[in-house]
Amino acid sequence: MNKYLSGLLLGLCCLSANVLAEHSGSNVDVVVPLPPQAWGAGTGDNSSAPPCHRCCIYNNKSYSEGSVVTAQDIVLQCVRDKQVVGTNDLIWQRLEK
Repeated sequence: MNKYLSGLLLGLCCLSANVLAEHSGSNVDVVVPLPPQAWGAGTGDNSSAPPCHRCCIYNNKSYSEGSVVTAQDIVLQCVRDKQVVGTNDLIWQRLEK
């Protein structure tokens, strides 16, 4: 009889531990109020892409390495700057015609 009671008691303890774990608040959603600027809505320009870390910028557009653009009569190519060591080492270089 004692073995039966201790087995029942052990089973109830395990079951109650499960129930207590589910109701301990571990699944609570936290709501943090953020200003519109945090989501980009405060800038007025919602169509902008996320900033590019390895690109050249011209007319508010991002260009990857090797891209060629024409600015008036000048031809520019996005190339790696050999003097810079870092994450954004691309620059516009003037191409000769």
